[in-house]
Amino acid sequence: MRPSSPLIKLLALKTEANGKTSYVFARVQQRQPAAPERLLADGETITVGLGEEGLAAMSHADLVTVFAQSCMTRANLARMPHGDSPLVRGCDQCRSRNAEHYKMMQHPAATSFNVWHCVDCQVNGFVDSKRRAAMPPGSSVTIMGTSRADLNGRQAFVLQPSSSAETSSLTTSGRLQVRVGAASASAAMSQQQTLSLSFRNVVPTAEAPPAPSPVLTAPALFATDALRCCETEARGYGVFAARRIEAGTLLLKEAPIVIVDMWLPHDATIGPLLAAVTSAATREEGAEGAADGEGALPSALRTESLDAIAQRAAQLAVEQLPAEQQRRVFALADAFATRSEDGSWHSSAGGILRSNSYSGVRPWTAALFERLCRFNHSCEPNISRDFEEASNMARVRASRDITPGEELTTCYLGEEVHAMPVHTRRRALQVKYAFRCGCSRCLREGGS
Repeated sequence: MRPSSPLIKLLALKTEANGKTSYVFARVQQRQPAAPERLLADGETITVGLGEEGLAAMSHADLVTVFAQSCMTRANLARMPHGDSPLVRGCDQCRSRNAEHYKMMQHPAATSFNVWHCVDCQVNGFVDSKRRAAMPPGSSVTIMGTSRADLNGRQAFVLQPSSSAETSSLTTSGRLQVRVGAASASAAMSQQQTLSLSFRNVVPTAEAPPAPSPVLTAPALFATDALRCCETEARGYGVFAARRIEAGTLLLKEAPIVIVDMWLPHDATIGPLLAAVTSAATREEGAEGAADGEGALPSALRTESLDAIAQRAAQLAVEQLPAEQQRRVFALADAFATRSEDGSWHSSAGGILRSNSYSGVRPWTAALFERLCRFNHSCEPNISRDFEEASNMARVRASRDITPGEELTTCYLGEEVHAMPVHTRRRALQVKYAFRCGCSRCLREGGS
């Protein structure tokens, strides 16, 4: 006997992260159709009332388990008369004869005979009716997951079917008819668009997820599964959460691109400056009750001598790096860059070090990290950092739960920042990093 002609049957619809819908097809025989599409995607649930047990969020697998309890198994069906068995007749919906569970149902268009539905089709029909009930005619819905980027995220309104035949057709196909762009028929037709969409591609507007942050789709300087470094208009580069991050999550582990040793007493330039700075610091420590105009910041850190030490030490350290590493260092921001008469900006190794480095594990050293330095400052940060003793390796962790698109911030000041008043914090950051802090804490405590 010649086999029946193969058919192309839709197996699945998958909504990708970019909002597009991909379609999975398979070649099947006419007498052996593929299994029905599962209307609940991986990870998606539907709220179901379970009598005295109340409401529960159930996945496709959960629903199959519940529905299977009222179905007949293949073992029981094998003992039925041959012509009545769904193992011969197949499911009335998908024609499958390979399901593990079936249930006898009354034919929707006749009362004289019954049909068999496999458990998957029962679940799909149940989910279908739940979704339809949640989106009655006139309700607002949001379109998502279609192959048309111009539709995804737009608001629409569910239309009342114009006839019983249309109602039956929409119910059978698992679709809704919606109008995009206006709720009333009196709105300008040029602003309206009537579509027939699958339940998978609409969700009640009140339950629609928020629009993704622009930083989640912007070009990234670097990215991991948890974070993205992107350029912003207001603050230059910043690092943002690419997904929900739980407190304590390790976000970054990075070795320094260069460690600058500033304790070079034999250098002709640094030696005399070190002597002057250490001498001044010793005098200040010995003077009890000496006033410190910057609160917790030692006055020696505000001297031009220390800046000159950093400039010279950074220059020596960077000059010893291979050319590729030097290029990466000079790609970092310099808050102290100078501008020439032709309008071009000129960075220096010392300026880059002052703008981006962290104190090294050993005294009088500074460590420069290519990625860690891209985290912007906040006086109430959402990440913490520490450094391994042996390697100076930086480790960054989330200090609280963080939402997708939220900026990841660190604190450029020491632990004493918690006790500093806003004017002291802002002055310290202006002197050391050349910017005025506008974080949420500073705005809350000190205005604009």
